[in-house]
Amino acid sequence: MDCFCDAGDLLMGSDSPFEETMKSEQKHGSLRKPKSQDSVTYVYSSSSSLSTLDQEGITIANSSSEVSLPKAGRVSPSIICQPRRHSTAIAKSADSKHPFLMGRTAMVVSSEPSMQSQSEESRKVSSRKVPKEWTCTQFRNEPSPLRQDAWCEPKASSFQVRGKNYLLDRKKFPSEEAAFKLLAVDMVQSEGTICEGLCGHPNERVQRAILREKETGVPQLPPFIFAVNLSIPGTQTYHLISYYGVENIDEIEQEKTPFGRLMKKFIFGNSDEFRNETFKLIPRIVEGNYIVRSAVGSKPSIIGKKIKQHYILGERYFEIVVDISSDSIAQRIVKLALGFGKSLVTDIMYVLEGKDEETLPERIFGGLQLRRIDLENRDGRRKVMPWKK
Repeated sequence: MDCFCDAGDLLMGSDSPFEETMKSEQKHGSLRKPKSQDSVTYVYSSSSSLSTLDQEGITIANSSSEVSLPKAGRVSPSIICQPRRHSTAIAKSADSKHPFLMGRTAMVVSSEPSMQSQSEESRKVSSRKVPKEWTCTQFRNEPSPLRQDAWCEPKASSFQVRGKNYLLDRKKFPSEEAAFKLLAVDMVQSEGTICEGLCGHPNERVQRAILREKETGVPQLPPFIFAVNLSIPGTQTYHLISYYGVENIDEIEQEKTPFGRLMKKFIFGNSDEFRNETFKLIPRIVEGNYIVRSAVGSKPSIIGKKIKQHYILGERYFEIVVDISSDSIAQRIVKLALGFGKSLVTDIMYVLEGKDEETLPERIFGGLQLRRIDLENRDGRRKVMPWKK
């Protein structure tokens, strides 16, 4: 999981290597003010591949001021990120010089890269920038979510979806990167299926975040949340909810792309029949025995044709509640999978089915990987009471 952290996250004590470097340079008189065009940006990631890095970093040197760093001991909101194995410095101009670049991997990038110089992967990464104006740290952690090592976001490009000319050639291609970003996952108990969903629940994470925004004026959420809520029957009823951040709401509201046109009708339209015939789930057993693999399969399924689904559009969110208990076959498959849950790694991807030239090619909008869920001892312990609007 890539972690984009501010400079303060790196200065947790007075013996910071960065501060030692600064003191040494000042002592020997070799620290100089950057040239007027210099601007050095630092990006931190757990991945060694530069193609996975967001070029939106933290600029700590500019044309108008000396190099300055946050005080030691500052706590960053990114403290929950997994430990980084290394850092990579990126200089925006070819003649950039800075003491922090010494001995570090550096890559020079143009301050205004042309479309020809950008690789396809770089353009995809730039579209995934986390907006500066909000932080979802508190949203992710209040109330207590499913443990972090039990889920992650799989790559959408590893799944095949309908191509632009699917109606003519019936060909599928790897999906673009998921349109929405997975923010948090809940696995909770309830007395039965909560058909009203959890996004509108006054004690759950979306409403709590909206309330904090109103009280503090500090943004807590992306512009819009899309949630998929799987109601799972068993000895207890469980709700597995994945929350996705919709960062580019303009693509949907202005119908700029085939995906945008389809998603706008899905979210803001009035037809549940259309939604039932469009929402598609793609499963994949990554690790598991043959019996479960055979039962679950990997074929895309329009689950609304057989399983009852509820749709809730609220203030800054849209939620789908999938009531698995409404179909006996689905119940049996889920019960089988839960029995082997401790040894299963399962991918679940969500896509809206394109059926004409205006809505093709398809694009996965979100996904979730579940890893060795243990409902007996570890997971799904938190209980949520039903509520009414």
